[in-house]
Amino acid sequence: MTMINARPERTRVLVIDDDAAIRDLLARELPLRGFEIRTAGDRSEAVRLCQRFGFDVVISDSEGPDMSGAAVMPALRGQDTDLALIVATERASVDDALASLKQGAMDYVQKPYDLDSLARRLAEVQARRRSQHLAGLNATGMTLLQASGREDIAQVAVHHGQAVLGAEAAALMVGDPFSPDAVIHMSDDLGEMNHDLVAQLAQQTYQGGVPDRLLAGLSYGEGMSPAMAATSYRSAACYPLRVQDQYLGTLILLRTEEVSDFSHDELKQGVMYAVALSLALEITRVAGKFQAQTVTDELTGLYSRRFLFETLWQMVKRLTRSNPPVLSCLMIGIDGAAGLEARLERSEFERLIKRTARLLGRTLRASDIVARYTPTSFGVLLPHTNEAGGRLVVDKIRAAIAAELADTLPINVGIGLASYDFVDKEYVRSMKNASDLSLQLLHWAELALQQAQTGGPGGLAVFQE
Repeated sequence: MTMINARPERTRVLVIDDDAAIRDLLARELPLRGFEIRTAGDRSEAVRLCQRFGFDVVISDSEGPDMSGAAVMPALRGQDTDLALIVATERASVDDALASLKQGAMDYVQKPYDLDSLARRLAEVQARRRSQHLAGLNATGMTLLQASGREDIAQVAVHHGQAVLGAEAAALMVGDPFSPDAVIHMSDDLGEMNHDLVAQLAQQTYQGGVPDRLLAGLSYGEGMSPAMAATSYRSAACYPLRVQDQYLGTLILLRTEEVSDFSHDELKQGVMYAVALSLALEITRVAGKFQAQTVTDELTGLYSRRFLFETLWQMVKRLTRSNPPVLSCLMIGIDGAAGLEARLERSEFERLIKRTARLLGRTLRASDIVARYTPTSFGVLLPHTNEAGGRLVVDKIRAAIAAELADTLPINVGIGLASYDFVDKEYVRSMKNASDLSLQLLHWAELALQQAQTGGPGGLAVFQE
């Protein structure tokens, strides 16, 4: 793994010169004036250094072979489009200066070097670059800040970040990635990206405390996460989102092996975007409208009905191409709950609901989505699970209830199971959108629960067409 920190205070300078004595002179003197220096004797070496390190400014001798601005800059900007070029020439003239600027240089200097004058030029060029970065940050920040306080701030951040930073997939994990209360928001077209991958990368970034980059072609032993190694994604840029001591979340951007790795320039743009996003999320959090506050049920701590709807829609949208998605839904209802609620004290009834919720949370898989659907029922989404797999999950739930609740709480649980197993491609095409297809699955599960509850205590019903 390559650790990418936010911009250091010292300006990073790459000197390209075929004269070893000049390289040694600048490598010795410029650090004394507050600069971080590396040197290269030719263009090929310069490209290798740019691939390994990030630079702010390049000083290139225009007289050496393949050393002109026209020759050097295309090669270097293939690694970092944000590099500033200063061309060094021994034939100072207006024509030379204009030619250098046309080749993409930001400035030019005369050789032999006046070290104090060169230091001033480097400082001026860096000041101009920082002004440009601030302008870009302001433009990006305005978009995010305008969304501050909105309940969809997280989705705005994901989609805007994916577009602005050139990612094929993007995700935002809001909250401590080791907490079960953390919420994941993902871009629409994520292919193989999943919750496990997002959580693993977010946890790795949280522990590191700085932006991380996982490069293409890394084996697991060299730093690629197991979840990432199992997908086609080969380049990830991950940013911790903090305001002072408050950890707000993690921004994750992904690319496949068919697209180039994130360049140093793109990583720096991501740092600026993460700063603006952190501020926007903190404003939203303080305003009391943070989306994470609307996704859990207050009594049980499970997900809310609204979050179940939104997650199912995202799952169906992601899993559905032209084929039916492999996905099942459970509706779990407490039999006779209305009468039980009337007989029990409010505190006793709430204790029953909370104990049932905790049992479901312990029994189901980490990838399953469990929500309080109504005051006396629960909804469960089982991703990548067909009807047969759903039946196994139901058996597990019923065994847990019998073992943990039957002796102390006289309840029976009815369960309705629905899946897309019997749905064909034509049915999928007949649905207007993913929302209709997802709502249909919930409706089938509700009908199955009704059938289970009318068929006797503790029944199971599976929706069939």
